[in-house]
Amino acid sequence: MSSPARHKAEATPLGMIPYLRFIARRDRWRAPVWVFTLGLLALYFITAITLLMDPATLQSMTGFVRNPMLALISGPGFGFEAITVERYVVGVYATFLMIGAALMSHTTVIRHTRAEEESGHAELLRSHVLGRQIPLLAALGAAAALNLAVSLCIALAFIGSVAHPAAVPSLLFGLSIGSVGFFFAAVGALTAQLTTSARTASGMAGAVLALAFILRGLGDMSAAAGGPLGWLAWLSPLGWAQRTAPFTDDHWWPLLLSLSGALVVATLALRIQSRRDLGAGLLADRPGRARAARWLATPWALVVRLQGPGLAWWLCAVLLGGIILGSLTGLMAQSITAMPTQIALLMGGPGTIIKGYVGYLAMFFAILVAVYSLRCVSALRGEESEGRLEILLADRMGRGTWVSAWTLYALVSSGALLGTAGLGTGLGASFSTGDPTLLCGAVLGHLVQLPALWLLLTVGVALYGWVPRATGVNWILYAVSVFLALFGSLLGLEQQLVDNSLFQAIGQYPRHNPASGAILMFSVLGLLLWAAGYLGFRRRDLKAA
Repeated sequence: MSSPARHKAEATPLGMIPYLRFIARRDRWRAPVWVFTLGLLALYFITAITLLMDPATLQSMTGFVRNPMLALISGPGFGFEAITVERYVVGVYATFLMIGAALMSHTTVIRHTRAEEESGHAELLRSHVLGRQIPLLAALGAAAALNLAVSLCIALAFIGSVAHPAAVPSLLFGLSIGSVGFFFAAVGALTAQLTTSARTASGMAGAVLALAFILRGLGDMSAAAGGPLGWLAWLSPLGWAQRTAPFTDDHWWPLLLSLSGALVVATLALRIQSRRDLGAGLLADRPGRARAARWLATPWALVVRLQGPGLAWWLCAVLLGGIILGSLTGLMAQSITAMPTQIALLMGGPGTIIKGYVGYLAMFFAILVAVYSLRCVSALRGEESEGRLEILLADRMGRGTWVSAWTLYALVSSGALLGTAGLGTGLGASFSTGDPTLLCGAVLGHLVQLPALWLLLTVGVALYGWVPRATGVNWILYAVSVFLALFGSLLGLEQQLVDNSLFQAIGQYPRHNPASGAILMFSVLGLLLWAAGYLGFRRRDLKAA
């Protein structure tokens, strides 16, 4: 192509439609899973609260939901003085949907921009007639379409629920969730320009999300307690979305704040993209040492180098989450009489509410950490499909050593995450109740869940060893176990069926003594599955994507 033609291609939207089709093709499974998961989660929240709480029970919960500690986690709680099911769901659960939309959005943009440059695919695509800004613009367009779909799905979930709320406030609520997602799509576009690593870009975007959550939480907690720091919530896109106050004030104008902020950040990302070299980042990579340490010349060290930065972010997140949720232990004990019977029974009832809540948090964090374990197995498959494993195996490293290193890392890192979450939970629970003995019980209660995670990740290793394309099947086992653990009792399912969940079988310590039989069975079965994956990987051929 001549130079003038190339400059024209870089300055015009050539290739936008084909690139959007390319993104849609790549995300044909990923995108619907995100959309329907967030929609179903919204449907579950409003359906469960409608069925579990009558007007009298909702009114009795007013003191609990207006507590400053709950405002730290959930939000300002507009309209709680005349509480309804819709206001309760929006005030308590909207933050979780916003975080889900933010994660969906920034990972989508980074996946189709920085990750493509890092793998070398972007250079191949740019060899055709393709505008310079097209990959970034198309990724932002795809993220915008995803968030619009999420907004409509959440609105329809509300309108079609048993609560039958009004359509306009339901749509406003859905759009408030989508506005947060669109803002963090722009954040992902910006962080993708700052670094040469997709993992680091995702970590940066996650840090911005954590900062937004902290600013909003501190601002709302201060406002609920009558403090002077309520203005901090206005510095957070999560706070902007919550100020729409669906089903109470129905303000539409805060959506403009999210849209304007997203456009400013996206424009900055596009300007940086137009000035940097392909594959480079605005922040220069730090040069390494001339000679590597001896301990780096091992498969274990390679896995730690690849996965370590992400683990650091996870450790910070679970520690902070444990402290925040653990600090609600005292409040839970004080509010037990106001809770619906089914929810109180999940925590053990009035007599054991403190130990029951700590044990429930252990199961909750085990569910979160299991996501990290499953991602480790997915990364193992990714190293093979992207061609890097073949280069490593051409040297002296054996196949069995490679699989063993990844499995050991996944197990050790999962244990570290559970222990850190338990430490945070124990610290928060001890301070809120004045009982220092809860610290040891919380840490142990989290760690006893490790055999369940071991079994889950070794299912993935066995599948990877024999049928690598079916590695994702272990996500189905995970989803079923999560559904039974979180929703089985609320939906009135048989306890024997609920106990089949990997996260319920061991028990919730310190409320229950750990089931030694389940721990032994999970450990032995996991060892057998790992051995099966080890042997299978040594026997099969490597497969490219």
